[in-house]
Amino acid sequence: MSTANTPAAPAQPPQLFKGIVKQALSGDSIIIRGQPKGGPPPERQLNFSNITAPRLARRPGGPGGKADEGKDEPWAWESREFVRKKLVGKEVTFVVDYKVPASGREYGTVYLGKDTETGENVTEDIVREGLAAVRKEGKSDVTKLIELEEQAKSAGRGRWGAIPEVSINPFNHSNAINKHLLGFNCFHYLSFIHIQDIICTASLQAANDKEFVGTVTECVNADALVVRLADGSLKKIFLASIRPPRPSEQGEKGEKEEKVKPKEKPVRPLYEIPFMYEARAYLRKKLIGRKVQVSVDYIQPASQTFPEKICSTVKHEGVNIAEALVSKGYATVARYRQDDDQRASDCRGKGSKGSQGFAWKGHSGAHVVDLSGDAAKSKLFLPYLQRAGKISAVVEYVASGSRLRLYVPRETRLINFSLAGISCPRAGRASGPSGPPVEGEPFGKEALLFTKDLCYQREVEIEVTSIHISGSYFGFLFIDNKNLSVTLVEEGLATVHFSAERTQYNRPLQTAEGNAKGRRAKVWQNYEDTKDEIKPEDDKTERKVDQKPVVVTEITPELHVFVQFTDDGDKLEALMNDLRRELNEKPPMTGAYTPKKGDLCAARYSGDGQWYRARVEKTLPDGEVAVVFIDYGNRENVKGRKCATLPAMPAFPRPPFAKEYALACVNLPTDKFVRADALYAVRHDTADGVFLLNIEYKTGGLDYITLADKTTKEDIAQNLVKEGFLLVDNRKERRLQKLVKDYQAAEKEAKTQQLNIWQYFNITEDDTLDGC
Repeated sequence: MSTANTPAAPAQPPQLFKGIVKQALSGDSIIIRGQPKGGPPPERQLNFSNITAPRLARRPGGPGGKADEGKDEPWAWESREFVRKKLVGKEVTFVVDYKVPASGREYGTVYLGKDTETGENVTEDIVREGLAAVRKEGKSDVTKLIELEEQAKSAGRGRWGAIPEVSINPFNHSNAINKHLLGFNCFHYLSFIHIQDIICTASLQAANDKEFVGTVTECVNADALVVRLADGSLKKIFLASIRPPRPSEQGEKGEKEEKVKPKEKPVRPLYEIPFMYEARAYLRKKLIGRKVQVSVDYIQPASQTFPEKICSTVKHEGVNIAEALVSKGYATVARYRQDDDQRASDCRGKGSKGSQGFAWKGHSGAHVVDLSGDAAKSKLFLPYLQRAGKISAVVEYVASGSRLRLYVPRETRLINFSLAGISCPRAGRASGPSGPPVEGEPFGKEALLFTKDLCYQREVEIEVTSIHISGSYFGFLFIDNKNLSVTLVEEGLATVHFSAERTQYNRPLQTAEGNAKGRRAKVWQNYEDTKDEIKPEDDKTERKVDQKPVVVTEITPELHVFVQFTDDGDKLEALMNDLRRELNEKPPMTGAYTPKKGDLCAARYSGDGQWYRARVEKTLPDGEVAVVFIDYGNRENVKGRKCATLPAMPAFPRPPFAKEYALACVNLPTDKFVRADALYAVRHDTADGVFLLNIEYKTGGLDYITLADKTTKEDIAQNLVKEGFLLVDNRKERRLQKLVKDYQAAEKEAKTQQLNIWQYFNITEDDTLDGC
């Protein structure tokens, strides 16, 4: 049989490869990234077959760089930009046509698409735009490429048309446009003219966005920040050329890590990756709320997995933040290819040989226990938080004006926390995994932004009072010694909740709400006061006098007065007799009752050992509780075993017999020593006898009164002003002017005689004795 008649073997189809284009080196060369397999993704450089693009200038100081190689060939930059915009970050299919044995350089054809049949031939696109020349000396069939090149020459496209004119600054020995757009860490005053005006516009816009100053509002993790610009907009930036802690960084240096099965991505990388939280905490303490200078080094294009990243050099007070992280051992320097310009400006021309690696190698970070959303675990942890009093925490998330997520460093716990004593409008919520969209309440967004600006990612102190059924703790939060609940109410972004009456912060909350109402702030903008507000017609009337006999039982450090009305004397005596008889006949078992904050109970007073009605204000260490005796107004710390449940009798739940007031038109001096003398004088003058009480005005939900001796009819406060113990509050109400003038005359007499606080000098309400 003749071998000439034997059919030839069919040609083998070329092997297809897929990858994502990472970088465009020039108009005919790209870097393609493959799929990661147990480590960093593989990369390979591919040169386009059968074409030659204009050459870009070598980087100064690069390998083989010469003085005359500091300029690009005409259309080199445009050719590379065409390839970059078309391919970087996109998936491509490519075929390797041949490989040069001496250099190992690969040449092939790239298709933008899933396969060669439907994909777009990138080589043909480059030739069609006139951005590369066809090499005709090869063995490949380049007939179609030659046709496309002739069409580009006829149309005058790209390199076959006019050469762009560029004016270079005489102080810059390299291509100013290329250097500016590639992100070198220097600005050159340049002027250039492009016939299409494209390069000019792009370069000027890049110059405006390259450097800016902003205030850090959030440290996302160890290498990402959110800054607020001068126009109020927020921008997320990444620290260039560093690597934050990663799970793969664990283990001692030089030791081989054990092979483990791949696991899912950490749900909370900030807390689950060892020492990621410590690295973020270093940034937070150094940068939150402070201004920084940002220089954009490069922009990493978006991919199928990650969004676009603005990689920058960030400096605060001249300190490079990325370098500070590396020096503290909280990051390592990223390694780059020699021809990769996408790196931090301070890293150009530098390697990472000096990096010592992570400071925590061989250590496991603190284990963070997440209590948010776990009601059972949160309830078990409640007693500790209540006993601890004020504890430090860091605000990790702000859900609304009064709902936050906190991290307690001392106990490494994440908790949900809600502000107690207030009702705060809720902000709206977009649709997401947590459910459908929720429309926000009026001023809910303002409250959210106020709380976020004030305390997000800042160190605070908290007092936990109780817990919700969902596991969220209730309590008070303090930042810079300011109660956030009181601050929100003062700003008109919240109202006082009835539960505040059981807390020690009820009075400041009521006062803040009264002030907000008076200013018609935010939620009170449509408020109409029909009771407390001083109306013009009321202001013109005479002072009303309706005196009632009372007995003073307690004077507080704030000059508040607790009184009992004499008409209630028999009722109070009968109540006390019934209470003591019941508890003496049926004595409570020791330890049978555990007092809790807010409870109404019976407690033994240390002064006489008798039972009285009391309200628990706070639990203390060593089994003690702080109580207020509601029928007398005095406070005391008592042992929990000396408290008991009130007997089940109809008379015992009745309102307290002691009523709280404040003295009108007077104030205490500010100095603590003089203040103590003034309080002693007030208690001495009101210790015995019956007084006539008259309500003068009301502020912040509290009635202000005058007290007169029932026998002599003398005004107690006026006498104390006359003796130089109290200061006059110059009220402006017209109906109070006669009373205020009498007080002012008494104060003038005390000054003349130099009594007590006026003994050595004149003092006003805003003065203190310090330094005198």
